[in-house]
Amino acid sequence: MSLGGKIRMARGRQTQAYLAEKLAVSVNTLSAYEKNRSLPSLEIFKRICKIYGLSADELLEIMDISNTPDNEGEMLDHKLANLRDQLDITQEKMAALIGVSVSTWSKYETGNRTPPLNRFLQICKNCKVSADYLLGLKEKV
Repeated sequence: MSLGGKIRMARGRQTQAYLAEKLAVSVNTLSAYEKNRSLPSLEIFKRICKIYGLSADELLEIMDISNTPDNEGEMLDHKLANLRDQLDITQEKMAALIGVSVSTWSKYETGNRTPPLNRFLQICKNCKVSADYLLGLKEKV
């Protein structure tokens, strides 16, 4: 099932207006998420997970989380830097692995930019790390 379908299923009988208000987005924006016309930002995605008590790993279909570090760092930027260090790869190699420029990856590590959901998914799947961990939905895996 698509991410949009999973969001729709989690919403259940609640109206789009109810969830849109909780997420601080328009009903049209929520509808676009549910119809897979657009992806929510990473922050909105995290809010959806929290509102419904959902696992980001399950929603994104991330199965192998074997490289998830121990609880190092509290913010996404620190966790991304720690992950790269744990994998013992350069920023250049990490950037190539997920299909972004080195400058963009560097901004992810310094907190000057947040990865969009599609890049976040690439990080999790290619690096075998838990989305729940990176988003702070679980302290430890």
